[in-house]
Order: sequence, then C-alpha cells, then structure tokens
Amino acid sequence: MSETESAAKNTPEFSLLPEQESVWIEVIYQIDQAYAELVQTQVNLEASNEELAKARDFLVNIQRHMSDLLIVTSADARVIQVNQSFERLSGLSPDTVVNQPLESCFELGEENKLTRLLSNNRVIHRDLEIDLKTGGSPLRLSINSSPRFEADGAYAGLVLIGRPIGELQRAYKELERAHQELVQTQQQLIHAEKMASLGRLVAGVAHEMNNPFSFVFANLHILETYLEHLTLYLTRLEAGRSPTEIETLRQGLPIAKLLKDLKPLIDGSLEGTSRVEDIIAGLKQFSSSQAKERVQFDLAKMARTALGWVKGKLSLTFEDKMPPELWVWAPPGQINQVVLNLLQNAADALENQDQPRIELEAGTKGEESWLMVRDFGTGIKESDLSKIWEPFFTTKPIGQGTGLGLAISLGIVENLGGSIKAQNHPGGAEFILTLPTQGERG
Repeated sequence: MSETESAAKNTPEFSLLPEQESVWIEVIYQIDQAYAELVQTQVNLEASNEELAKARDFLVNIQRHMSDLLIVTSADARVIQVNQSFERLSGLSPDTVVNQPLESCFELGEENKLTRLLSNNRVIHRDLEIDLKTGGSPLRLSINSSPRFEADGAYAGLVLIGRPIGELQRAYKELERAHQELVQTQQQLIHAEKMASLGRLVAGVAHEMNNPFSFVFANLHILETYLEHLTLYLTRLEAGRSPTEIETLRQGLPIAKLLKDLKPLIDGSLEGTSRVEDIIAGLKQFSSSQAKERVQFDLAKMARTALGWVKGKLSLTFEDKMPPELWVWAPPGQINQVVLNLLQNAADALENQDQPRIELEAGTKGEESWLMVRDFGTGIKESDLSKIWEPFFTTKPIGQGTGLGLAISLGIVENLGGSIKAQNHPGGAEFILTLPTQGERG
C-alpha cells in the first residue's frame, strides 16, 4: 500500500450535520443575493453615469451654441466657467480668466457697477450696461445677472448673460420695423374690410334709392303729360272757343281724371323724395364726423334701415319683432357698421336656402339694450363657435371674405362696454348685440 493511499485511508471522512448544512445553504444564498444586488447597482450606476454624461453633453452643447456671452462665478465672485461667445467677443482665452476675479473680465472704471452687482447678488439684475475687456477697444454689453444656489439653498455664485449693445439696438430696430409693418398691414386689412362693407352698403343703398327714384320718375313723366294737356286746355279756353268744343276737349284729354290724379301723383312723389331723404340721413349718420361720438339714438330704427340696405335685390323674408324704439348710448356710425356686418353675414348664410328668412328681435334689460339677429340657415359648426371672432377666420370661399368683420365688430362693441355673442338655434344661427343704455330718451 502506497503512502498516499495509507494517508487517505487514515484521514477521517468529513460530513455535515443536517442543521449545519442548512446554515451553509443560507450563507451561499445570501452571498448570491448580495452579488446580484452589486451587479444591479453597477448597472444602475452605469445608467446614471450615461444619463449624467448626456446631460453634461447637452449643457455643453447649449453653451457652445449660445450667441450670448455667458460667465459663471463662484460664491467668492471668481470666474469658474465661460462659453465660446465670451471667447469670441472678448478675444480672451478661457484659461486666462477662469479662477480669476470677475472684475478681470471687465474694463477698469466699471468697479462701481460690479460692486453694486456683487453686494446685492441675491436678486436678478437686468440690462446692466458694462464694458467688456477685449484685446482692443472695450465692447459695451447689456448684462443680465441671476444668482445660483446649491441644493441646500446656499448661495453658489452668479450667472451672467450678456449681448453687445449694438446687436440689441439692431434687434430693437428690426423689431420696431416688423411692428410698423404689422401695424400697416393691419390697417390695410381693416381698410379692405371697410371697403368691402362699403361696397355691399353702396349696392344696397343704390337698390333702396332706386325704388323711390323710379316711382318719382314715373310720376314726373305722367305729370309732364298732364301739364301738356292742361296747357292745351287752358290755351283753348282762353282763346274763346265754343262751349261745345271746350267740353269735347275736356272729355278727350280727360281733364276731370287729370285733376283727380294730380294730388295722389304729387303726394306719391313727395313720399318718394322723403324716402330718399331718410336714406341720405341714414348715410350721414353712418359717415359723418359725429359718427364716432357717443349719443343716444334709436337702435331699432337703425336696424330697420340697415336691413333695407342689406336686403337689396335679395328675396328675403324679414320678420320684425323689435319694439317701436330701442334707445342706446353709443357712436351711431360704429354701431351701424356692426349691425350691417351682422345682417350681411345673416344674408350670406341664406344664399342657398329655399325660403331665406331673417328675424330681428330686441329689448331692454336693466341698463342694457340688446338686439338679436337670427337667420334660418345652416347654423355655425360647434368647433367654429369659438373661432369666428378670431381675425382672418372665415368660412366663406376665398375672395368672398377677409375674416375681419366679426373681429372688428367685437373690438368696437367691447370698447364701448357692450358684448356680442353667437349661438345656434334649432333653425340656424343668432347673434346677440348688447349695448349700454343711458337713462331715458331726452
């Protein structure tokens, strides 16, 4: 028997008791669990490091591409970071300013401004004008300064962002130019809307005036013929013609009917001219220099007149549910423009309807008077109810509307302390105009 075999034979056999075996199994399990947790912690750390790297790269990328100068200081007012715009504008290398006092970035003579900034460093400073030190002539900057704090709230330093005054002046000039162009464009669009409204108004007024003019013109033709007959009759009568001849002439002209028709013809002509006079008076109210002054006027009368202008040659059925008078306190010309726009929109909504109909209803509630323009068209889409007041929004075909009518009307009415509301009813849409009423008529 060899020595090795002899040793193995003489070595006692190692064995664990059952309770010892369970302890070792638990220890091995705890070691495996701890190792798994360490691996997971390592994975989480690597993920966090990757997120931190991305965040750092993101911030570095922002700083690199900032057009404005950036300076970050420590709590003791030393520079700890600058961006590429600082280097570009100043001509100084970051290495020459980092860890240096903030004053080293700016020209001598700016100490007072920096002292005020640093002594009151926990508030935001805006538009501080200061000279940046460069390799040549100083560069005037407009600086905004904000404090920065640690997570525990402790003061950590300043963040300064600046831009050359020249660039700001150019930017302000560009902004002012763009603003002026916008104002001019807005005025042109408002003028275009007014001209479009005026075109519709002229067409309606022309039709309204054509009716009484035609009536008066026809009456004048008849009166001219009657004048010829009367002249002939009187001439023969003065010539001493025989009674038989005069009677024959009287029956043939015929003088009796002529005399009977004279007063109705004259009354009708006067009525026609009176109608024209009313239309002209309405136009004066719409366009006179006093049209922008607040006065007390009859809104119901204005609405009836405006409806006649809008109606024109359209085959509209009009139902008047307004009281005989409805007094409001407002500039007549501006309100006439609003009412015309509401009526024109109602008429446009009825273009393809078999039985186009508009209702006007009005009343007074407290210290306000209201006018409702109700059409029986297709109504307004629910999604469009909030948009119709926006400038340039229109549901009309291209070329038939600027989308400014309601926006202008809303602005006019709200400036007067009134309101306009739009809603649908079972048969179409309705707009409610509300205006203040000042006391009793008088």
